[in-house]
Amino acid sequence: MIKEVIDQFNDPDQRARILLVPNKVIIYTTSLDLDQNIYNGVSTKTVTVLRKDPHIKTTDHKDCLDAYYDAQKNNCFDAILINDASIVLEGSRSNVFWVKDNTLFTRRSDVLPGVTRQTIISNSPFPVLFEEINLFDLMRSDELFLTNSGSGIIPVIKVNSSQINNGNPGPITRELLKLYDIWLKNEI
Repeated sequence: MIKEVIDQFNDPDQRARILLVPNKVIIYTTSLDLDQNIYNGVSTKTVTVLRKDPHIKTTDHKDCLDAYYDAQKNNCFDAILINDASIVLEGSRSNVFWVKDNTLFTRRSDVLPGVTRQTIISNSPFPVLFEEINLFDLMRSDELFLTNSGSGIIPVIKVNSSQINNGNPGPITRELLKLYDIWLKNEI
């Protein structure tokens, strides 16, 4: 059924969405018309928001949408969600990874279990550890990137007004970008 919907369009780069609502399954696609400049690094801003249930991707995500629109109004790619104690949670539509001393870090729990996030965790040639991080320490990371299924790995070069890695994607993020393309080709 999903393939039938995808085959109706000639666009090779599509995102398929499946919505489950009472008594219906809705399948639709949207074009993945990505701005390739995001892979040179993006800016983000922090917003204090808690996802209602971070374990479930749901259409009831107004707080995350508001955070995303706030980021967009400020010329940022995404909002990084933090709690009242300034603990970093996730992006409004992405997962967050940071790099310190050649090791990847991401939260273990209370985040949306993203497909791209899991791909990085399962396949990274670099060690991956699960930890919490506060905003102060996040902005002092060696590198920072976001993941989501539509865009893949997105290097972050700025959080609020603080540059990450002197405003450049770091070497580990660049290596993961190359590897991610290979992993995708091998999966499909």
